[in-house]
Amino acid sequence: MQGPTTGLAPGGSLIFTRIQARYIGLCDLSANDSDIAAIDVKQSVHDRYIERVDAEHAQLVWSHPGWCRIPRRLRKIRLVLPWRMVDYSR
Repeated sequence: MQGPTTGLAPGGSLIFTRIQARYIGLCDLSANDSDIAAIDVKQSVHDRYIERVDAEHAQLVWSHPGWCRIPRRLRKIRLVLPWRMVDYSR
């Protein structure tokens, strides 16, 4: 639940991981009820999400040199969530 672009930098706490846990639990219940063995993200959905993350990060302070780029040669931020908690919960 704590992977790339999920760190709560713009105000928040790990309490909000309950949002993730609830979503995962609901997906698990739905899959179980439908006899689905696995859930995966479509590549196109993943790619659109990363594009949105990168566009948002480009407008924030940690996109400037010396901040959270990992690895620095990629010039992409993969540590922190770029949205407010209210947006994340939606």
